[in-house]
This record gives sequence, structure tokens and C-alpha cells, in this order.
Amino acid sequence: MHQYGIKGLAALGMLLVMLGMPSGSAESEPTPLKANHVAAVYEAKKVRPLFQQLAVFPDGTQQPLAGGIFAFYRFDSSGRRRYRTTDGHWRSVGNPLTSKEAYKVKADRHGIVAIAKNLPVGTFYSERLLLPRPYATKMPLPVKIHVKRTGITANGQAIHTGEELPRIYAFRVAVTRQ
Repeated sequence: MHQYGIKGLAALGMLLVMLGMPSGSAESEPTPLKANHVAAVYEAKKVRPLFQQLAVFPDGTQQPLAGGIFAFYRFDSSGRRRYRTTDGHWRSVGNPLTSKEAYKVKADRHGIVAIAKNLPVGTFYSERLLLPRPYATKMPLPVKIHVKRTGITANGQAIHTGEELPRIYAFRVAVTRQ
């Protein structure tokens, strides 16, 4: 019985190393998540990982940043934002955070933001609607996603199996109460 417990812990440790999770000490540069490391998990969920969100702390250390609500939009021919809806269409939805029809996702515990696989060819953007708590986070401009028949890019970086997922960095600072 004792041997199975040790083997289980060893397997869990290997999984954490593969997924780039810290193993007890802070890392200044987390192990990058590769598209093939997360493929099986996300394949079962029928979603496509787009990028990994990382927090950068004042001391320079980094770690995956879970949380935050993201929506996806593109512009119509008149320049108006059309948000992806839960039925896969693109519509004007008012406030995407409170809209019941807007398709929203949350960055998982590994900081990965993924979208349902039926992606149309073209360009759209990922926008964070809600910050994770208890930190205020400064994010870069929305993430530009470009879908072609030959592949997908996030902010110009190709998403290929076996290569690093594109990273989106956030400067994370503690919120002070007044």
C-alpha cells in the first residue's frame, strides 16, 4: 500500500513539472506550457487553448494567473464590436459581462484561456472583462487572434502542437483598501 502512495506522488510531481506548476518554491520563469501538454485535457472539453496568462510580480517572479472573465469580439463592416455568442454567432450584446448570450470564458488554474473549437476563419480579439481577485492587474491591449485554414495565431505567435502556448503577461500588484 505504501508503494502505491509514493508512486502516486511521483506521478503527480511529474504532471506538475510537465504543466509548469511550481513545486514548492517560487520560480522567476515558469516552465512554459506546450500545446501538446494540454491537448488531451482540452480535447475532452472540446475547446482550443489560445494563450496562457501569467502574473509578473514586483520582484520579477512569474506564475500562471487563474481567473478573470474573457469575451471574444470582432468588428463588423461598420466598425462596431460584435461579440461571440453562446450559439457561435457574432452579435451586438450591450454589456458582454452581464449579457446572458455573450460567450465568456474564465482563465483556468494554469492561466489558460481557451475557446470552443468551431472557430471561423478571420480575425477576432479576446478582451478581459473582469479581473481576478484580490489583485489589480494591468493587462496589455486585447489579444488579437487570427484564424486561417492553416492555423491560428495569438498576437502574431503561431499556436502549434509541441510548441509553447503564447503568453500574455500581467503586472500583478496587491490591492490596498482605503
